[in-house]
Amino acid sequence: MNHSIPDMSVAQMRIGPHYWRMGDNRSFRTERTAKTVDDAVAALRAAVERRGITVSAVIDHAAAAQSAGVALAGETVVIFGNPSVGTAVMLADARAGLDLPLRVLVRETATGAELLYRDPHVLADEFDLSTTTETLDALAGVLAAVTAEAAA
Repeated sequence: MNHSIPDMSVAQMRIGPHYWRMGDNRSFRTERTAKTVDDAVAALRAAVERRGITVSAVIDHAAAAQSAGVALAGETVVIFGNPSVGTAVMLADARAGLDLPLRVLVRETATGAELLYRDPHVLADEFDLSTTTETLDALAGVLAAVTAEAAA
């Protein structure tokens, strides 16, 4: 089940050259789960790899913060992609490489974790991607499928 990002204490958040404003429900998608961040990350990685997609990186923000002496709730980014799919987007507009490969933020909540990702369709608003509608649909479908599977 997709949910919009919960209200935050700021009126807007800078994302690339654009701003995401409160209530912009098409920019972000969220799956919630009772799993821990670690279990949700493991489930996400398994869902991605089961589809033959490469996990490029796993960035544990909480561990990095702890190494700097700063406390941060569980927060990990999983970056993954398939060059045979995503490259078509970057061929249409190389600037889309700023948002590719795909990424999902898994963060701790009071009731478990949430898996948050940016809907790839918004890339068409920022870059010249008029020829990649089917590819963006495929990317959005993969993100929805792997986050739903990981949250289950």
